[in-house]
Amino acid sequence: MGNEQISMNNLSTEASWSLFKTHAFENMNPMGHPELEEVGKKIAAKCKGLPLALKTLAGMLRSKSEVEEWKRILRSEIWELPHNDIFQH
Repeated sequence: MGNEQISMNNLSTEASWSLFKTHAFENMNPMGHPELEEVGKKIAAKCKGLPLALKTLAGMLRSKSEVEEWKRILRSEIWELPHNDIFQH
């Protein structure tokens, strides 16, 4: 295997939120947690339409129902790393 890049189209804002919501709220009703939904939409937007990032972060948050835990991800420095191959596009 070489060091080839595979280009894939990014998801739209709506599709990103739908994918994130499906995985993050698997065990709860998002309508019952408007504060999580608000933070979740911001996290989904930061994923820049990348399905793997959306599913990974949503899976991490699935078992967390405290809004501060979600905000911690939103404020994380991971979004700002200079050599971040996932979020650079």
